[in-house]
Amino acid sequence: MNPTHAIPWLVFSWGLAGGFTHCIGMCGVFVASYSGLAAQGSTRRFIHPERHVLFHGGRMVSLVILGTIGGLVGDITHRWASAQGVISLVAGILLIGLALGFAGIVPWFRIPEPDVLGAGGGFGRKLFVKVLKSQNVWKPLMTGVFVGLLPCGLTYQALLLGALSQGPAQGALTMALFCLGTIPGLLTLGLFGNAVFGGLLTRPKFRLGMARVSAALMAAMGIAFLMRGWGQF
Repeated sequence: MNPTHAIPWLVFSWGLAGGFTHCIGMCGVFVASYSGLAAQGSTRRFIHPERHVLFHGGRMVSLVILGTIGGLVGDITHRWASAQGVISLVAGILLIGLALGFAGIVPWFRIPEPDVLGAGGGFGRKLFVKVLKSQNVWKPLMTGVFVGLLPCGLTYQALLLGALSQGPAQGALTMALFCLGTIPGLLTLGLFGNAVFGGLLTRPKFRLGMARVSAALMAAMGIAFLMRGWGQF
């Protein structure tokens, strides 16, 4: 069995684990901005479910577009059969290194994530802030579109896999699976806040454990690419 056949399932599982750790920490504030979570009482957790559909639909659109572009770029490199093995080997090593960085074992290998809402006056930042402050019915959708484009270590690594998928359709599918995997964590936060399982979502031990699971899945994908690359020689 080709080890790369398992990569789509690993991508989804990786997004699932990362969604309950990294995504909640980085994007939880955006979920709160459209869901009105802070103002909801315990009997109003499921008000306006369409907002969650719009938000995650917006994220899906952005990530699929990124995956399509990544797949197109990757497809160019895969036209040279002699380079496929080398590219897969380099990607495998890079993914294993990033896994060690994500797990905190090799901190300097962790991808930096700029504070896009911090200091600075870029057009994209100003537009995103305007969306966050709006009361338009389409606010969740536009928030999701922008969130999907935010600088994010998990997104970068998923995009790397999309670029290695040998085509725009496969790149789009890779990013779609990654997005689907991240939804349960953010949706749980949006519907229940930190009340679920006695505040489990923000407990350091839980988040550390899920981060390690995510890192392990990332390393497994790296090993799969190493095996694919080795098989080209």
